[in-house]
Amino acid sequence: MLIGYLHIFGGSNIKLGTHRQALTDAGCGQVVEEQPAVGDGGAQPELDRLLERLRPGDVLVVPGLDGLARSLSDLVGTLRCIAAAGAGLRSLAEALDAGPS
Repeated sequence: MLIGYLHIFGGSNIKLGTHRQALTDAGCGQVVEEQPAVGDGGAQPELDRLLERLRPGDVLVVPGLDGLARSLSDLVGTLRCIAAAGAGLRSLAEALDAGPS
């Protein structure tokens, strides 16, 4: 299953709508949206829940890697969680497609 993840940064609604549409066009049957709260320390609870329920063969689709992690070490940790679940990752902006192993 293709599952979209959209981290909302408070940018323009046009860009947000474009990202939602891109995930839908990529074939995502579900799109999970994360709207960070002020002072949350960068927590991503929706992403954490999504990573917990990934199953073998699922593919997490993101508009860009910048919305997936706050740092390179966060990204590596997220990639490890995805791989441990037997799932894959696709980033539309970076043309990255690391399918399930």
